[in-house]
Amino acid sequence: MTIDELNALEANSEQRRVLAHTLRRNCKSFDAKRTTYQIMKTVLDNRVAEMINMEGRRGEKLAFGRLELCTLITDCVKDLFPNEQMIVFKSHISDWLKQAPKRK
Repeated sequence: MTIDELNALEANSEQRRVLAHTLRRNCKSFDAKRTTYQIMKTVLDNRVAEMINMEGRRGEKLAFGRLELCTLITDCVKDLFPNEQMIVFKSHISDWLKQAPKRK
């Protein structure tokens, strides 16, 4: 997904609904961390992930934590792992985004 596609997804609630259904069905792994990483890998390209962090700090990075996509992903993982806390999912997302430059 490119930045333009990400912006289009943010503006389209129907696309987000379909994406959430697809992610819940196809991206479950054996734990919350692996599931979160699988979803992030499915949704974002590493080149795009390099331009994003959770808070939007450190330069001109986009704040992923403020996007509807972040809420969609955390809700999907929460549905699959209801006993885990939301902060854990956000930590996994943040870690995945931090590692993007190493995955080129």
